[in-house]
Amino acid sequence: HEDEALVDVLIHVAKNEHDIVRNSAVERLGSLGDPRAVEPLIEILQGKHKRNIFAATGRFLNDHLNPITLAMNVFGEPVGDREGVAHALGEIGDPRAIDALVKATKDGNERIRSEAVAALGKIDDPRVFSIIEELADSKDIILSISADEILNDLKRERLKKGDRK
Repeated sequence: HEDEALVDVLIHVAKNEHDIVRNSAVERLGSLGDPRAVEPLIEILQGKHKRNIFAATGRFLNDHLNPITLAMNVFGEPVGDREGVAHALGEIGDPRAIDALVKATKDGNERIRSEAVAALGKIDDPRVFSIIEELADSKDIILSISADEILNDLKRERLKKGDRK
């Protein structure tokens, strides 16, 4: 199958050293929705594919002035990478991503925390509602606001389906 081969290639490319290439692969994996991408994306979200930010460009000293380098988080990857991975996991909607996304809600970057909550809201699993309820009570105002918005969306969806819980 062509789609299976494409997913295999995109999983490999999602670990590429070049930001644009990597981000495009992650975005495409999310839009394809293939569950085989879940585990590799979780690994990226959790920082298991750390990369040497200086080796990526071949410049050891001058790279510290690069805006992309300045945006690096503690995992040595641009924030947008992990934010995009969280988004892709939400698009796929596989419950295997729940634990990794919950962990990402504790990330040091508010964009990653917000995207992780949004991704959780897209996963059709009975555990998600209570997880997001807990996050809505967080002392982290950004996380709390994001979770509250997602929680309201989930409640509206339940009402549409006739579930009053």
